[in-house]
Amino acid sequence: MTPCTRCSSKSFLVLPKFKIPEMDTTAEPDRVLPVVSSRQGVFFATDTAHGHFELWICEGCGIVQAFAKDIDAIRDLPDVKRKTIA
Repeated sequence: MTPCTRCSSKSFLVLPKFKIPEMDTTAEPDRVLPVVSSRQGVFFATDTAHGHFELWICEGCGIVQAFAKDIDAIRDLPDVKRKTIA
């Protein structure tokens, strides 16, 4: 990892799998925020989560960087388009 782009700090807090905080105490516990979800099936459709986010928080200034992880399955989803920049 390179130093912070904002303050040049080299100290970060890392959350390997960012979870959605659950505000309703009766609901399921915190769950990992997926990069994307896809609906599969016709009559009994289910949502499938793909990937997760890793967060890096700069200890110097608090800026947050999010990185998508485990994204191999996302490449094959029908709505995903690949773009290459020059």
